[in-house]
Amino acid sequence: MNKYTKVNSLICSAVIFTSLLAGCNANFSKSTSDSSSTLSNVLSSAIDDDFDSDDDDLSSDAKQLSFSSGNYGVDVSSLFSERDLSGSYDDITAEISLNGSSVTADGDGVKVSGSTVTITNAGTYMISGTLDDGQIIVAASDSDKVQLVLNNASISSSKSSAIYISNADKTFITTVKDSVNTVSDASKYVYASSEDNEPDAAIFSCDDLTVNGSGTLNVKGNFNEGITSKNDLIIAGGKLNVTSVGNGIKGKKSVAVTSTEFNITSGGDGIKSSANDDSTDDAVSQSTTSTASTTSTASSSSTSSSDSSKTSSDSSKSVTGFIYINSGTFNITSKQDGIQANSLLIVDDGTFNITAGGGSANGAAHTSDDFGGGRMGGGMNGGGGMMGGGRGDFNGQNQNGSSASGSGSGSASGSGSVSSTSSSASLANIQLTANTSTNSSTSAPSSSDSSKSSSTTTKSSTATNSSSSDSSVSTKGLKAIQAIYINGGTFSVDSADDSVHSNGLVQIKGGSLSLSSGDDGIHADSEISLSDGNVDIKKSYEGVEAASINVSGGSVKVKSSDDGFNASDGTAQGAMGTNSSACKINVTGGYIYVNADGDGIDSNGSMAFSGGTILVDGPTNDGNAAVDGNGTIKFDGGLIVAAGSSGMVELPEDSSAQNFVVVTLDDYLDAGTLVTICDSTGKEVLTYAPSKKFDSVIISSPDIKDGQTYSVYTGSTSTSTSKDGLYTVGGYSGGTLAGSFTAESSVSYVGTFKAMSMGGGGKGGNFGGGTPNGGGTPPQKPDGDSFGGGQMMTPPDGAKAPSSSDSTASSDSSAS
Repeated sequence: MNKYTKVNSLICSAVIFTSLLAGCNANFSKSTSDSSSTLSNVLSSAIDDDFDSDDDDLSSDAKQLSFSSGNYGVDVSSLFSERDLSGSYDDITAEISLNGSSVTADGDGVKVSGSTVTITNAGTYMISGTLDDGQIIVAASDSDKVQLVLNNASISSSKSSAIYISNADKTFITTVKDSVNTVSDASKYVYASSEDNEPDAAIFSCDDLTVNGSGTLNVKGNFNEGITSKNDLIIAGGKLNVTSVGNGIKGKKSVAVTSTEFNITSGGDGIKSSANDDSTDDAVSQSTTSTASTTSTASSSSTSSSDSSKTSSDSSKSVTGFIYINSGTFNITSKQDGIQANSLLIVDDGTFNITAGGGSANGAAHTSDDFGGGRMGGGMNGGGGMMGGGRGDFNGQNQNGSSASGSGSGSASGSGSVSSTSSSASLANIQLTANTSTNSSTSAPSSSDSSKSSSTTTKSSTATNSSSSDSSVSTKGLKAIQAIYINGGTFSVDSADDSVHSNGLVQIKGGSLSLSSGDDGIHADSEISLSDGNVDIKKSYEGVEAASINVSGGSVKVKSSDDGFNASDGTAQGAMGTNSSACKINVTGGYIYVNADGDGIDSNGSMAFSGGTILVDGPTNDGNAAVDGNGTIKFDGGLIVAAGSSGMVELPEDSSAQNFVVVTLDDYLDAGTLVTICDSTGKEVLTYAPSKKFDSVIISSPDIKDGQTYSVYTGSTSTSTSKDGLYTVGGYSGGTLAGSFTAESSVSYVGTFKAMSMGGGGKGGNFGGGTPNGGGTPPQKPDGDSFGGGQMMTPPDGAKAPSSSDSTASSDSSAS
């Protein structure tokens, strides 16, 4: 390979010598706050250390990657150099033979002392054989690139890391094709001083690290982590089998992955980028609360990397603590988070099978949070209290990162700790602000872990320790502090906590996600945007939750034990709900199916539907509604069918641009009973079969035309095919007439609209009296209080609310 002429000074040599003595602990890091490191970076910047020449030599072997377009604050196309992708090697500098308890080396740049190998110069080093108890150390200069080629090598240590990279510009660990290599560290480490706490992984690098090639690498992290880089970690080929007491794989500044198969079993997180979670030596402190910004103001500390894809001024370094996944297969079983990024998680493609925290079966118990939890005594089917309780911290975690769920006490006022972290963060750019108080609990032992004994030179491994004083841990599938961008890939996630979680944004533009969660299927504190892809939330407490939820395309299916969609910013809801203007659900396209035991689609603010297909099989109890809003509800387009119980039905605004009909039945009908709408000629307009018992259906369709008369039938049959209860038209026959209506205004009624039945212990009681059969106006909501959005209480002013005995009741044109 070509060698570069380097300009060295006495000062630079002194800095390098200091690094070799101190390792890469907190006393010597590449922090912008460390004067010696700053000096080293300044000197490095004066050296022409581009790697273009080496990269050009390998260009014929480099993989061609495709990248999604997106303004993430990270230039993902610049993360991989050609040498990263190539996995090739040439011009062997030295061959290192491992012979049980001894080592022989043939070539330059290697020092052997007993079973310890120290590599001091740039070059390519072929390693083969078995080392029963020893160590490979890389202690080169700041400008050196070192490549370790593993050819059926097995390296074990009883005192420390098996491979320890204390200093280099960048190190490549390359596995030879068809080779099987094993690296295993000690279960207890022996340090030179009781103040030391690094290294602490089977493979530990103080500087940039790339793992590539086409062989197999087995890593056993018996002490803490499997593979750790304190700067940037790139994994670009081969098969990695990692078993670790703590985190499986961690790149502090970043992790970038392509074309690799992972099999990870970890006592901590599976894959993690940890900038700022366990030290203060980064230039940027990530915030757990996103703030709106049109530019990213974060900048990373300079690095000594001479790789052309990552210079100190490169825009790809503007954010630290991120994970980028281009492709690969990820089989992860983790006691904590499956994949966790301290800023951004960006996925373009890959196959993911993740079980976090024991899976959804291991999720925390939840208490219903209808109107803030509990229910008011003596109401709704004789249920217990309706007011009081809270859901706990909206982040879905305490400040230590653990799950949090409030409990309802049945009191007349809401309770529970509510921490609102919502914001209108931009999907394009995120401003990173200094706030590390809530980023502390997501790792296995941190570098400052108290498991290090001050009285001995050994440090015992403690997988369950965290950098927080609280021992609780985070058990999410995919997690990021700032944002998650999913552009493609196939995901199967089973998690004790949220399956997909961001303290800021979640954007899904493609891929296929199958999620089972002990809490939320997808959660974001600020915004969730779904424009393409297929999401199937098979199990959840709440399916999709954020302050703002926007669906413009793709497919989303939700099964939840509470709300299916929930727009909430953490604002306390009190007795009857509070309208929060920050909370919005906006559906302009796509396909949504919700099967919820709580509210089907619930917004603590407004909601609007203007396109797509929305099917809701809502609650079977009168304490929830298929559609529930504390602000305005607009049906302006699309096909909407919302079935469930009638006791808490809320109506869209009469200013909605599209007609809708509210069908209220005298009794519950069984699951699977068909509801059919036909026009005046008997032509089928719509047929739907709810999957649960129901006595209320709201239907809005562009096929319900102004001035036309329609009939509603129940119990019909159909020879057509169905999807999620919605039948293709043309196969309807039979059925019992439930009523007819003429679409003279946006809202029409069939049957007796019961509005909000809350008194008298049973369905049909509206504060002690139901809507009178044959007419009348339901009771108004109390002055100064809010039941929710839309027209929840009153059908048309002065109009007759259709009697349940009047099968031909029609609507009035002045719904209020």
